[in-house]
Amino acid sequence: DNLLADLLKRVESIESKQNATSHSSIQEPANVRDHTNLVNDLEKKMAEQMQTMDLKFTSAFGPVEFRAIDHQATLGAYVGRTALKDRKGIMVNWRYADGAKYLPSDAIVKTLRPQ
Repeated sequence: DNLLADLLKRVESIESKQNATSHSSIQEPANVRDHTNLVNDLEKKMAEQMQTMDLKFTSAFGPVEFRAIDHQATLGAYVGRTALKDRKGIMVNWRYADGAKYLPSDAIVKTLRPQ
């Protein structure tokens, strides 16, 4: 369906694509032609959903979660020093840093993001 394909083009993340597919039920019968309103409805429903749930998926580097409290992802990153080897840039002394270990606690987030 071209309408759903247009929606998926505007939604970039894996989770959002999954939500867009699962929310295809917001499409009214064939009389829905206004793509902007449909996209706005989808975005509103996704925002409402994100207020109360954690979005989780498995990446190539392990489990990742978008926390419900602040919508921050726990995806980590490779960190290290850059160096030259054979005139090419490389990373040395690298490690994978789990993003969940670097996010503030829920208590801190509540003080930073008052309701």
